[in-house]
Amino acid sequence: VIEVFASVKKAYALTNAKFGFLSEQEAQAIAAECDVLAHDPKSLKVELWQSDLTLLNTCFAQMVSEKTSVDVKKISLLQSIQDISQTVENIVIYRRLNQLIDDVAYMQKELTAKACEFKDEIRLMRTHLMESAVGTWGQTFGALALSVNRVRERLSTHRPLYCQVVLGHSLFGVSIAA
Repeated sequence: VIEVFASVKKAYALTNAKFGFLSEQEAQAIAAECDVLAHDPKSLKVELWQSDLTLLNTCFAQMVSEKTSVDVKKISLLQSIQDISQTVENIVIYRRLNQLIDDVAYMQKELTAKACEFKDEIRLMRTHLMESAVGTWGQTFGALALSVNRVRERLSTHRPLYCQVVLGHSLFGVSIAA
């Protein structure tokens, strides 16, 4: 979470510099510190996690400010913690989902290999009606491989849900009626 959070904060700093809201020097200092925190997340001490990452944002901004001498307000310039939280959540879930899909694909490959390896090994099986049947261990492993493949396919359908985020909608999409 901290690694992804640091990447998002770095992107904000660099984007704010492109639009002239931060000096290039300030943006580069923030980006460099974000890289440090992304590679050593344990250096950021956060005792309490909130669902929207408010405390993490505060601790992060203070730590970066201390290390870079850039004002805390500039580090969080034009940023909505709700947007950052959703973005971090989506990126973390997307990465974990990809890892899970890769792991399930590996499991399927290994089960398929076992199905070939044990294709001639006879075993006594039970049908759904609890009748005895003769089959092979290869059939058993093959059936498991097919089942695991269906799980992998279902997981893959969820990936697009986490590919898009809307940054700035909370900050710029709200109007206040007088």
